[in-house]
Amino acid sequence: MSTLVPEQFAAAQKAGTSALYKLFESSFKGFEKLVELNIKATKASLAENQAVATEAVTVRSPEAFFTLQSRNAQASTEKAQAYWHHVNEIVAETRGEIVEASEKQVGEYVRQSQELLDNLFKNAPAGSEAFVSLWKTGFGAARDAGNAHYENAKAAAKQAVEVIDKAGKTVTAKA
Repeated sequence: MSTLVPEQFAAAQKAGTSALYKLFESSFKGFEKLVELNIKATKASLAENQAVATEAVTVRSPEAFFTLQSRNAQASTEKAQAYWHHVNEIVAETRGEIVEASEKQVGEYVRQSQELLDNLFKNAPAGSEAFVSLWKTGFGAARDAGNAHYENAKAAAKQAVEVIDKAGKTVTAKA
């Protein structure tokens, strides 16, 4: 038997592990960006709240106080919208990186699996043609079903992102 099959298996495992850690790295970068955004937003919020509190203490009339309160409510709404816009950008960017890496990995996995099976079938003992044919048919059907499932999941994920994006735009437009 050829030593190519164990080498192909080991190479596939190594590539899969590497791809998994690339996905972890992309996810962690997105998480870092969200943490950085939250730190900046918190710092800005504290500074703004201090300024508003200082101004509220110096207000002399109820009308001026209500004007200050109204102005700050509007500013808070706009800042919240900007914050969620940034969060959406970070999530979309991270999702895009993960989807791209996943698609590449799935394609490579399918290619390597097919090579491995072809090599196994090539080295099958004489007289096992019917068995090899059965396995080829079974693996072909499984591959086709997997591809169909993957395409359906991809389309569903795309629809979900579109719905979420439309909902976010609607909320922003109404505010």
